[in-house]
Amino acid sequence: QLASCQWSHHYIIAIDIDANKIAKAKHNASIYGVSNQIEFIIGDSIEIMKSMARDQSIQEINETNVDRKKDELKELKEIKDEMKINKKKKKNNHRMIDMVYISPPWGGPSYSNHEIFDIETMIQINKNINGYDLFHLARQISKNVAYFLPRNICPKQLDSLSDINEVCEVEDHVLNNKLKTRIAYYGNLVSTDNREI
Repeated sequence: QLASCQWSHHYIIAIDIDANKIAKAKHNASIYGVSNQIEFIIGDSIEIMKSMARDQSIQEINETNVDRKKDELKELKEIKDEMKINKKKKKNNHRMIDMVYISPPWGGPSYSNHEIFDIETMIQINKNINGYDLFHLARQISKNVAYFLPRNICPKQLDSLSDINEVCEVEDHVLNNKLKTRIAYYGNLVSTDNREI
């Protein structure tokens, strides 16, 4: 869906540990004509995200070092040459991640029996990763995060994920006048208009 809408000009990496789900996603991508825009990976999304977060940290360190070198170098030609080399290295070794869309398992159909869905206790990726941890891992990759959650998610929890002076925008997905799911947007994904699907 991301490849066929507002993110159609971007390249998308789709990760799932379930090979059958990846096969279905590939099939859907071919129907929508966006297969060439998506890289499908069968694997542990947490481990892959951790690797991407490490890459992002290295990227930030490299950019800081370039800024320092700008101050130290006296001639403009040396600065330009250095930046050209860095850009070439980035293209070869690093993917720039614009945004992260996370859609974790909600613990089965029983989630709807609860008045409030708690991301800390009801999203358990493994013994060490809950819904808060997953979000903060995603934010190490990009400040722009979309979090797909059930309709009974606690709004206060979504607000608590925001940084200081940051706004969280929640999009309600409504079908036949019934609220079905929600997506919480963070970073530059937040818009000023109210959206409803």
